[in-house]
Amino acid sequence: MHLFYVIDFVKLVEIGNFSATADELYISQSSLSKHIQSLEKVLGVKLIHRSPRKISLTEGGELFLPYAKQLQNTFLKANKELKGLITKEQQNFILGFMPTMTFYNIMDMVAKFKMQNPQINVTLFEILRSTEKEIKENLFSNECEIVFCDSMHIKSDRIEKIDYCNDHMVAILHREHRLAASETIATKQLRNEPLILMNKRTTTYHYSCSICEKAGFTPNIFFLGSHVENVLDCVSNNMGIALLMKKFTGLVKDKNVIIKEINPTVERTISLGRISNRVHSMASNLFWDYFSSHTMINSQEC
Repeated sequence: MHLFYVIDFVKLVEIGNFSATADELYISQSSLSKHIQSLEKVLGVKLIHRSPRKISLTEGGELFLPYAKQLQNTFLKANKELKGLITKEQQNFILGFMPTMTFYNIMDMVAKFKMQNPQINVTLFEILRSTEKEIKENLFSNECEIVFCDSMHIKSDRIEKIDYCNDHMVAILHREHRLAASETIATKQLRNEPLILMNKRTTTYHYSCSICEKAGFTPNIFFLGSHVENVLDCVSNNMGIALLMKKFTGLVKDKNVIIKEINPTVERTISLGRISNRVHSMASNLFWDYFSSHTMINSQEC
């Protein structure tokens, strides 16, 4: 039985609503629901009656609640005392991340962790070049102890990972573009279009080239941008079609810029990785365990 699921259950009972509780825990509503379902499966009884507005406890839930609170209080007390044993050196760790990780609410996760663990010092290290070689070099050289990145960069047997969330590629184009009326855009329709892509140092660039090559053509690149804002600015001026990950489109502000699904698209998974079979700092272990209990890989949104 996952202790964090017990704590989530207690929080859900206190708040009484799935949506508000998920916001409080910085996880998705579907992830919270899966946590409760997993807990019910382990215990062998249904704990709550679900309703759109407010949950209520079943007989089993009423019986389990005081034990759940006791487990939570015992854990929090033990955790508080154990933190007092952490040496100053063990209170620090470096967390690496790729620049585009900001689109996946990573900073929210770090901020929430810091609030709950004020004694831990997290140093954020931006890894500018998004390649498997760069990621591995930073991990194996101890430049950073843990890294957020695309899972395609951490496929080594020597690296363990926790999958966080999924994303996929979409097309961004001007409302007046000839393909704007299409419900979805077939990748092969991009063959002769001027494409606006992220620069060659990014994983997004390689995904963009990959879907074009699979459709049987070499991308006709009009612009390579270092920043998503510059890519979108080109689209705003109807200078071509941009290929970006869906999560990046939160920056779209121009009403004349529209987002279209492409078929076939390409999927990506954002993961947390670290060297396996290595003695890690207690601080980074705390973050690893915290992150593991809040992963959103089964949710629709990051």
